[in-house]
Amino acid sequence: MSAPTTSAFVLLLTVVMAAVTLLLAWRARRRLAGSTRAPGRIRRFTEKEFHTQRDDGAPDTDIQYFPEVEFALPDGTPVVFQSRFGDESEGRLGTQVTVVYDASSPATTAEIAGLPAVVHAWRLVLVSAAVTLGLLLFYLDRR
Repeated sequence: MSAPTTSAFVLLLTVVMAAVTLLLAWRARRRLAGSTRAPGRIRRFTEKEFHTQRDDGAPDTDIQYFPEVEFALPDGTPVVFQSRFGDESEGRLGTQVTVVYDASSPATTAEIAGLPAVVHAWRLVLVSAAVTLGLLLFYLDRR
């Protein structure tokens, strides 16, 4: 590709990525702002092993505990979900938590309220913004 064609392509890609970033940000903000909250309680923990490799090349095993939470919809219907966020220590069964969910699909969107839920909602926005910035810098450097 010639330099002008490459620049035009990169500029077009940058504009598309900027639009995708704005769409993702709008969806993340809407999801967090429009979330319904309900009290829930931890029913049990699922233990998962993650096999990794240390810096010295030796194998290592990381164990994470993922809470299973039960809460009720406003009509009394019980909903049970497993959090996407684990911890290195097993918490206490019966612990009361605040659950956030989208009322249109509570079983698939429910999560324990807090920083991990916020980070989860915004992570794609941050990745998309970083790619957009990289493309913009590349475009500006080629001009």
